[in-house]
Amino acid sequence: MVVANAGPLIVFVRAGYWDLLRKTVGTVTIPQAVFEEIVVKGEGKLGAREVKVAEWITTRHIQHRERAAQHSPQLERGEREAIVLAQERQENLLIDDATARKTAEARGVQCVGTLWILQKAKEEGSIARVTPVLDAFRSAGLRLGNALYSKFLAMVGEREEEHQ
Repeated sequence: MVVANAGPLIVFVRAGYWDLLRKTVGTVTIPQAVFEEIVVKGEGKLGAREVKVAEWITTRHIQHRERAAQHSPQLERGEREAIVLAQERQENLLIDDATARKTAEARGVQCVGTLWILQKAKEEGSIARVTPVLDAFRSAGLRLGNALYSKFLAMVGEREEEHQ
């Protein structure tokens, strides 16, 4: 169970691993702003229908709007609301954006990212290898530098050169 920002949800859909997210985290809660970003503003785009019909995703309004307004104006509304919702629900926040993640962690929110999901999926046996999945995620828009890519593959016991 996690609270999620839009970015990781969209990447899971685009990469073709939507079901892996559900299988790995169970239920996902998103703030209203993330729902609006993906489903309303993104109508007709990849991810809109998936988020709208997913029974394992629930949308919640944040209780403390003033907290969201206090976050950096550099953050999008969905990121600000996701941070507040994770605080309110005392749940991990699924977010990949570095600036938003630093803001959340500074406010005591435990953050996880797409890489954490992939590591957990491999540990649970949902995927045999991370490399092809991670490559699909990068192709789908996951911003991941080469150094972190290599470091993560080594951490999960895979070597980059095995799949080039």
